[in-house]
Formats: sequence, C-alpha cells, structure tokens
Amino acid sequence: MENNVDNNLVNHPYVTSYLLGVKIQFSLTDRELVVLQQLAFYGASNRSIGEVLGMSEKTAKNHMNNIKNKFDVRSCRMLQAILFRDVMTVLSDHKSR
Repeated sequence: MENNVDNNLVNHPYVTSYLLGVKIQFSLTDRELVVLQQLAFYGASNRSIGEVLGMSEKTAKNHMNNIKNKFDVRSCRMLQAILFRDVMTVLSDHKSR
C-alpha cells in the first residue's frame, strides 16, 4: 500500500483528539479505531489493512463491517467521506481561531 498521507495530518493533535472522540461516541474497540484510521487516511482495502495490521483479510472485513454498522453507513466510501469532512472541519475550526 502506498502511503501518500502527510504524517503531520495523521498525527496532528486535533485529528487525534477527534478520533478519540469518534472512538467513544461510536463505541469502537481499539482495533476498530486502527482499522478506521487505515481506511480514513490511506483508503486501504481490507486486504491492505490485513497486511499492515497483521490480520487476515476476512478479519479486517469483519472489523470494517462492525464499524459501518456503528456509523450506520453502507459503504466504506461513505465512511471515508464522513471522516474527511469531519477532519477538515476540525482543522479548519482550529485554524480560524
């Protein structure tokens, strides 16, 4: 999997804070949060997520399905769109202060 994401964004304190809030709000497990980050920042497939996190593609898919159910969305693309919008909003709100 090619990494085109700026690590400054991934590790930005406001993004980290947002993701911890998401974890709490949607009752995500630690592993689900890591899977969600792979999808959100890298657009990773279940296969790629499995390879990066040392799990089978089927396990990654199960985690992804649990996450989509908790967010009440049907597709990974919709989940990505929600996260992208929210992360950009968080960064924009803090930049304008």
